[in-house]
Amino acid sequence: MIDDLTTEATIARDTSSDQTRRQLEVLFEDALELRPRPFFHVATLHDIAGRWFDSIDDAVEYVEQARAATDVYVCAGLRFDPPRNRRGERKVDHLDGVVGVVADLDVKDAKKKTGFESIEDARDFAESFIFGVPPTMLIRSGGGLQALWLFKEPLTFDGVGQRVGAITFFRRFGATIREAAKSRGVVLDSVHDLVRLFRVAGTFNRKIEGNPRPTFLERPAEDEPVRRYEPDDLEAFLIHETFLAEDLKAAPAVGFVVVAPDRSPPADALEALLVNHDKARGSWDGKRPDLADQTPSSFDFSLATIAISNGWADQEVVDLLIAGRRHRGDDLKTEKGGALRLDYYQRTLAKAKAIVQREKVEAERARREAEKKQDLAPEVSAPLTTDAAREIVRRKLGIDVEVVEQSGRGADRALLAIVLADGRKAKVGRVNQLLNRDRVRDVIVSDFGVLVPTMKSRTWNEVARALVAMIVRKAEGDTDENEAVEWIRILVAERGCGSEWDANVRARRKIDLDNPEDRRRVTDSTFIDIATGGGWFLDATRRLWVYPHAIRQALVEGTRGLGPTLDVIRDRLKALGFEPEQIKSGAAGKTGTRQWWKAPDGFVIFEDDHKREGE
Repeated sequence: MIDDLTTEATIARDTSSDQTRRQLEVLFEDALELRPRPFFHVATLHDIAGRWFDSIDDAVEYVEQARAATDVYVCAGLRFDPPRNRRGERKVDHLDGVVGVVADLDVKDAKKKTGFESIEDARDFAESFIFGVPPTMLIRSGGGLQALWLFKEPLTFDGVGQRVGAITFFRRFGATIREAAKSRGVVLDSVHDLVRLFRVAGTFNRKIEGNPRPTFLERPAEDEPVRRYEPDDLEAFLIHETFLAEDLKAAPAVGFVVVAPDRSPPADALEALLVNHDKARGSWDGKRPDLADQTPSSFDFSLATIAISNGWADQEVVDLLIAGRRHRGDDLKTEKGGALRLDYYQRTLAKAKAIVQREKVEAERARREAEKKQDLAPEVSAPLTTDAAREIVRRKLGIDVEVVEQSGRGADRALLAIVLADGRKAKVGRVNQLLNRDRVRDVIVSDFGVLVPTMKSRTWNEVARALVAMIVRKAEGDTDENEAVEWIRILVAERGCGSEWDANVRARRKIDLDNPEDRRRVTDSTFIDIATGGGWFLDATRRLWVYPHAIRQALVEGTRGLGPTLDVIRDRLKALGFEPEQIKSGAAGKTGTRQWWKAPDGFVIFEDDHKREGE
């Protein structure tokens, strides 16, 4: 096997036309026996229109002439009636057949951040993503693997209808393999059509200038049998056309799922479902006298809706249905050849998901209508004492709240945080967010790990009244200036990037910032190249610079509220002694001018700055 680091001389010796001939023979030798004799298409990066060939010898000669100077590609499509000069016109409407389907499995490198971690990972995926149907051909493309599943006989089109059917088949294949890769955290190319080009073995991948990488045939070897398949062998595993998104890049309504006779859901999840849901237990055992339809399909649908309502993933639901049928002794919904019918499980899953979503929408609508009908007028009552408020919150929310801490002043700027007796704190946002039932539940779950039960509006009004009674203003931070300092601290804490400054200056100016003389030469106006987008940095003199837009964004992200306006932020910075300066900045190779605000002399916000001043 040829290593990517092989020298060009070694590559030239080891990747001969034998590789090209072997690949083209496996692809087209049987197809060329058809009558009329079909043509196949070969193209190069310099001649992308390419040429149509009905002779493997002629195609090999064309590749040999091109391989030394450019990248060479081949298409799996066939034409019975090529253009007069046998050039160009590689369009879907012109094709009369195809020899198989192709998948491009890229591997990550310095420039490509998406893809498989290694060739081995890509190969393992190609071998296993369709159960029991490994690829016919594997090509090392110089940037990953290209896998082909070839048909036993070319899939030919007698008319527009058959061509449209083939187009749909390829779309289904593309959607399926993308979803399968996504389940492994890999994003694949969205293009899977009849005219897709792939690499010719025995040539070079020259995408990286000055580093030609060889392409070669990994499978089938010369003495290895050639696996070929009927389209139906793949059909049973593909996402059904019903669930294909109109946008080719969008996710299908039902994701990639594997069906096999021995599939089972996670044992602990299954046990919890059957113990806690009587209807799930009944459907699992086939004992649901409350159902008018006593068929296995009815039991499947019931199990699917219950599992989806409890947050099960698509694959787990399908595994549940297969295991349930096996448990009851029902037919597993198989094709004539014995393979399980993927389309049945996809349809059942899709219908159940639609029902669950509709029930959620209807329940939410009913809840809102009920709230509107309730008399939500506040009750006139005596003010709550702090102890009484704490007791209400403890009983209703299940947490021991010490205080609700307020920083800042005014309804548009005051920020509230729930502080527990053990010192833990969770930011809520502004007053209107403290009064929002869903917002408070989310904060308590995410920050304290406590699930607050749902409650009616009148009960929530009592809780909100108690929370308001517990509001206390922080001892410090009661001035505009101190509030602005708190904003800067939030920016620095939540959007850290200051540590990048030294590295950025070294890269731009080729200086040693550990050298005192070099550090003195770096002025405040040095070109800034901050790719992290953090919104703050320290210059060479450790003076703090901040970007007002970033302050506002950090406050919005931290409180999920609207945040102060940019004018308010600029006024506060000015009050602290910050000065604006238009300086160049850049990210991802693009530069522009932004207004950054420079801290005044003596302004410190970092602990190490305080220590340095005391030294």
